[in-house]
Amino acid sequence: SHAEKNFHQLAVSPDSFSQPPILPPVVRSSTSLYAHSGVLAFELKYKQEPHNLSIQLKMGVPVNLVKLTVPKLLPFFATFVLYFVLATYDTRSELWSTIVKCAPIYSLILFILLYGVSNTNPTYTYKILVGLFFSSIGDLLLNINLFELGVVAFAAAQVSFISAFGFQPRRWDIGLAMITGSLAILGILIGSISSTILRLGLPVYSLLLVTMAWRAVARASTEKRELPKILGAIGGVLFVISDGFLAFNKFYTNIPYAVILIMVPYYLAECGIALSVVDYKYLPVQ
Repeated sequence: SHAEKNFHQLAVSPDSFSQPPILPPVVRSSTSLYAHSGVLAFELKYKQEPHNLSIQLKMGVPVNLVKLTVPKLLPFFATFVLYFVLATYDTRSELWSTIVKCAPIYSLILFILLYGVSNTNPTYTYKILVGLFFSSIGDLLLNINLFELGVVAFAAAQVSFISAFGFQPRRWDIGLAMITGSLAILGILIGSISSTILRLGLPVYSLLLVTMAWRAVARASTEKRELPKILGAIGGVLFVISDGFLAFNKFYTNIPYAVILIMVPYYLAECGIALSVVDYKYLPVQ
């Protein structure tokens, strides 16, 4: 809104409220802005009426983000725990195990739907939802031993996430470092891959995966470090870690506790990416 644009960058201290600010002649009853003092963020709510001006100052700290999101994430936490309780049983390809494996991702989709689509950037939210949906399809296909098709589904998820994160700022240094690391890992694994389709497809998927992580980290690397963007960046990096363990376990050598090393980072990665839709831009991490 006009009022938000005028006051978005306003920095105030508690002492500065001895004189009320001059507000623009736009009447808004639910506009809020944030000013920062040390590690605290203050929410200034104002309301202009013909003969009445009320200003309320309320402390807002990152714990507000927890209160905003945790109740809606309870289905994710429950299905996350359920998966690892049942993962001790060798039940791949069974319908119920596939449902349990996909349930945490569908819980994150539910979280976004409960939270609501961002008014400031709805396209971003929709793209994250599409990425989560394709991730769930990938989980389904991997669980019924259709690995190649699962890779295709996850590739589609990465494309959607990349589109959401965008390409500003560039941060070529981050991208170059991640792509170099990916090429080094591929050099180790490629000789152990017998499938021609996977020999051709995995490098393409790896490029999409590290590009997604690069864009997530670059997006969070601006001077104004917003918590949802940081969570998205952590999610992008965890996704790379998860898929790295998966690739080594499948193509190179059996890894002890592979289920935990693959799936814990994976679910946390998807959770971080889902949390990046939270429209909490006025509360940066100090």
